[in-house]
Amino acid sequence: MKRVLVVHMSYHTPAHRRTLRTVREVLKKKGIEYCFVHRARINPDHVRGCDLIIVIGGDGTFLRTSHFVEGKTPLLGVNSDPSKKEGFFLRTYAETFQKRLEKILAGKEKPTKLARVKAFIDNKRVEELALNEFFFGARKSYRMALYRIKVGNKEEQHKSSGVIVAAPAGSHAWALSAGGKRVPLTSGRTQYLVRELYRGKLTGHEIKHGFLK
Repeated sequence: MKRVLVVHMSYHTPAHRRTLRTVREVLKKKGIEYCFVHRARINPDHVRGCDLIIVIGGDGTFLRTSHFVEGKTPLLGVNSDPSKKEGFFLRTYAETFQKRLEKILAGKEKPTKLARVKAFIDNKRVEELALNEFFFGARKSYRMALYRIKVGNKEEQHKSSGVIVAAPAGSHAWALSAGGKRVPLTSGRTQYLVRELYRGKLTGHEIKHGFLK
C-alpha cells in the first residue's frame, strides 16, 4: 500500500482528537505514506491515485467523502467518538484500528461493495454519486414540487413534497424513516419514494413507491 488519504472532521471532542492521533501513529509505524485533509476541503484530486481512504468522524463525513470516489478505491470508516456518533458506515474504532489495518494489508479482509445512484439533470450527469440517496424537490422545502414522473411505461403528473431515490444503504436511513423498505446493503436495489403526495378529487396516482429495474 503506497498512498493513503485520511479524511477527518473538525476536532470537536477529546475522543476525536485521540482517534486522529492513533490513526496517525499507526500509519507512521507501518511506514505508509499518508495525507490528512479536512472534509470541507476534499475534492476529486485528493482521492485520485489513493490505495485506501480512511474516514475519521461520523456518517456525514463518510457520505461526503464517498461522493468523490470513483472506481474501486476502498473506504475504511473509523468512528471517532462512538458515544456521540451512530457510525452506520464506521465500524472501526481507535482501539481496533491497528488490527483492522493489519488485516487489510495482509489481504485477509476484503471490502464490501455498495451500489451508488447516478442522477442526471437535462441529460447531464450530476458529478457526485449518492451512497444514500438523491432527493428531488422544490428549492424551498415548504413549497410543493410540481413535476412529471415516469417509471417504466407509466407516467404521471405529480404535486408533492418531492421524491427520494435511494441506494441500498439509503434504505436504512431517510427512505426508511419516510416509509420505504429496508433492503440488504449488497442487494443493488434502488427504490423511489414519493413524499407527501397531494391527492385531490380529480387526481389518482399509481407511482408512489417501488424499485427501479
